[in-house]
Amino acid sequence: MLEKLNNNLNLEDIKKKWQNAEKNKKVGFVILLCCVLIAFYFIGYFGMKQDYAPLFTGLEPGEAGKIVSSLKDRNVPYKITNEGTGILVPKNDVYELRLDFASEGLLYASGSGFELFDQTRLGATDFERRLNFQRALQEELRRTICQIGEVEQARIHLVMPEPTVFIEEAGTPTAAVFLKLKPLKRLEKQQVRAIVNLVAGSVENLLPEGVTVIDSEGNVISDELGPMDPSWVGSELALKHLEIKKTYEKELENRIQKTLEKVYGPGKVVAMVSAELDFDAQESTSVTYGTEAVPRSHIILEESYSGSGSPPGEVGIDSNVPGYLSYYSSGNMEYERREESIQNEINEIVQREIKAPGKVERISTAVIVDNSATGFVKLAEGRPPEEEISVLVSTAIGLDPERGDTINVQMMSFNTELTNKAAALMQEMAEESARDRLLQRYVLGGLFALVFLSGTIIVFKRRKRAGGYIMEEEVEVGVKEIVTDEIKPESKVNKTHKKVKNLAENNPEEVVQLIRTWMVGE
Repeated sequence: MLEKLNNNLNLEDIKKKWQNAEKNKKVGFVILLCCVLIAFYFIGYFGMKQDYAPLFTGLEPGEAGKIVSSLKDRNVPYKITNEGTGILVPKNDVYELRLDFASEGLLYASGSGFELFDQTRLGATDFERRLNFQRALQEELRRTICQIGEVEQARIHLVMPEPTVFIEEAGTPTAAVFLKLKPLKRLEKQQVRAIVNLVAGSVENLLPEGVTVIDSEGNVISDELGPMDPSWVGSELALKHLEIKKTYEKELENRIQKTLEKVYGPGKVVAMVSAELDFDAQESTSVTYGTEAVPRSHIILEESYSGSGSPPGEVGIDSNVPGYLSYYSSGNMEYERREESIQNEINEIVQREIKAPGKVERISTAVIVDNSATGFVKLAEGRPPEEEISVLVSTAIGLDPERGDTINVQMMSFNTELTNKAAALMQEMAEESARDRLLQRYVLGGLFALVFLSGTIIVFKRRKRAGGYIMEEEVEVGVKEIVTDEIKPESKVNKTHKKVKNLAENNPEEVVQLIRTWMVGE
């Protein structure tokens, strides 16, 4: 079998066949061989290439070292990114490795919850039981807080005083929560308040004021909540006022940034606005009296009497109550009485004014502009850019100096290190994706070209073989007829012309192939 194979693969025979082969065949074979090699290269490249996905990000050096050591023991390929804080592994192994590391306790701040009490030890002291309970409670709270989407990892520290029978000596429990947020994530105030209430509700006698929440950058984010009095926290009116204030400030900040970014470019301006709003509802009533009196009523009363005897008494009680006899003259008598009463009304104007809550008391504005953007802006001669920006911002948001509004403009250099790293990472990912798409196009194009060339060569060979046989037969027949016709008395030129004409009319394809053969031979 081997001898037969060696005979078939004789290099001398292959060399002779290659030397005797036509030029077109050599070119076609070389092109076909190159296409096959390119196709095998790209197929092998994509077949051997592995897609990597993040296993963990934002690791500490000690944690990253433990995970890398475990990956080496498992013979799992990996890549280190983000200056040693991230680890990439094959995409298909990500979830399995995470579960394995979680079970081995290699994850950040992992521990045991209430499963600590699944195996109790005889002879454990009260201190050990309290300590285990505190450890278990811290781990359970950590697991719960890590369920929040923006939180990557968390640590809980509880200070639980020892129980005592004396109320005066009883301590107050406190708690501290450390949060490590995911990249470019931020907690809202409602989420921070939820974490505070969760911890306070899980520890006995722990008040919300005793819970402190900080992030990985050292910011005490629980201070942004304000007073943690239950009446204040549950006051919908106070929360509504804060939301209105925040919305108003955000609107002014957006107005400033949109105005200045048209001049200095996107990302070159930072604006902060602090507004003081008066949410107290005020109601006032004022009464104004006029100087001229207006008569409201005018009464005139006239009485007259003439005759003998006493005049009748006045209307009232005295004339109807019997009393002592009085002496009245029996002669003629006359009586007259006139009364005039005028009641004047003073002109009075009553004004009632109700002021709606939300009046702007004062606005304080701070604007920072990147120094690198000032070189592209042409300002008025003799005026610094800070003054130009102050005038522009004051007009845009309606600052009133008489009201006490202030504005501060600073030209500083922005720290774009983090932004540049993120942009470089995004650019690298985009370039890698573009390269993959380009390689896929090349592979598909190479395979298509290979199929097309193979089909073209096969069709060309078949047509050439068929055309060659036909041409040889036609040439032999034509030669015989021409030789036979030489004996006839007709002109050789006319007879040859007639034969060629008939051959071209009856078999045009064979004539074309014959002419091509002559041209190639020459």
